[in-house]
Amino acid sequence: MGKDVLLVAHFCNDFDGEGNGRFNYLADLLASNGYAVEFVTSDFSHTKKKKRDKQTAGLHFNVTYIPEPSYSRNVSIKRFYSHFMMGRNLKKYLKTRKKPDVIYCAVPSLDAAMAVSKYARKNKVKFIIDVQDLWPEAFRMVFNIPVVSDLIFYPMEKMADHIYQSADEIVAVSETYMNRALKVNKKLQSGHCIYLGTDLHQFDLFPVSSMKNSKLEGEIWIAYVGTLGSSYDLISVIDALRILCTQTHWSHYCSTYEDKEWDQIH
Repeated sequence: MGKDVLLVAHFCNDFDGEGNGRFNYLADLLASNGYAVEFVTSDFSHTKKKKRDKQTAGLHFNVTYIPEPSYSRNVSIKRFYSHFMMGRNLKKYLKTRKKPDVIYCAVPSLDAAMAVSKYARKNKVKFIIDVQDLWPEAFRMVFNIPVVSDLIFYPMEKMADHIYQSADEIVAVSETYMNRALKVNKKLQSGHCIYLGTDLHQFDLFPVSSMKNSKLEGEIWIAYVGTLGSSYDLISVIDALRILCTQTHWSHYCSTYEDKEWDQIH
C-alpha cells in the first residue's frame, strides 16, 4: 500500500458518481494509483442545504463524515457557527486518527483548514492547501460597510494568513488566489495554478453531430462551461459579443436578435 493521504474538503460533491467534483476526482485518482486515501468532509451538504446521504458504495477510498450543524443562508450567523463547529469536531477527529504521510486540504472553509494546519504543524506532516476561494474577500462582495466590515472580517483575514503561511505547497484554482496565499508564505517562491476543469476525453464523448447540421457556414458558436456568479464578469463578455454583432461582419448572423432579447440574455 502507498502513502497514507488525508484529503480534507469541507465542501465537496456527494459520492454518488454524479457531477465532476475536484476533490472527489483527486481522491479517486490517488487511490487508483496505489495511495491509501481517506476523504474527510462534512455530513452537511452546503449545496443542498441538508444532511448528506452517506452513500459510499463502489469507492476506492474511505470517507469520513464530520458532524456539522445545518444552516439555510450562505451569509448568516448560523453559517459562521456551523463552520466553527465543523472545525472543532474535525480537530477532535484528527486526535483519534493515526498520523498520515500527507494532508491535502481545501481552503475554504477557514475553520476546517485552520484545524488541519495546526494538526499538521504539531505533528510535522506535509501540508498542501488547495485554494478554491478567498475569504473574507468573497464575503465583502455581499457585505461591505466601511469600518464595520473591517472589524468583522479581521479575524477571518488573520486566520486565512495563518493557513497560507503554514502550507508546504500551495495549489489554487487561479493565479490571483495563488498569489494571495504566496504573499504571506515565506517558505515558498511559487505555487501551482490548477484551473477548474473537466476530463477532456470524457467531454469529447458527448455527441455533437446533430448540432453540426444546424450550424450555418461561417457562423461562430461560443459555449461557456463554468460557474455562474457575481464574481464572474460574464456580462462584459456578453456586451462584447453584442458589439461584435453590431459593428463587424458578424452582424449578418446576429440580425435576428432584438435589443430586448439581448436584455434577456443579461
